Amino acid sequence: MGQEQGSQHFVVRLWAEELEPGCREYRGEVLHPVTGARRAFRDWTTLERFLIELLERDSGTQTAGRQHRPDGHQSGRQHG
Repeated sequence: MGQEQGSQHFVVRLWAEELEPGCREYRGEVLHPVTGARRAFRDWTTLERFLIELLERDSGTQTAGRQHRPDGHQSGRQHG
């Protein structure tokens, strides 16, 4: 399977952490296998920022603004 220009592969591990009976928090860790860069996260914003940081570093672009995704979250918009 070839890698498209500008795309990257990441490994994401997710699990539920029981904080107290009946109260769970989802946590995760993302790994960029090419560089070995790794980041733990407890919210989607931290995951998104890390992924964008790595993609921008690779492509040399910077996030110029924020755009809303259909699911109500925001995502970075690339200009390059």
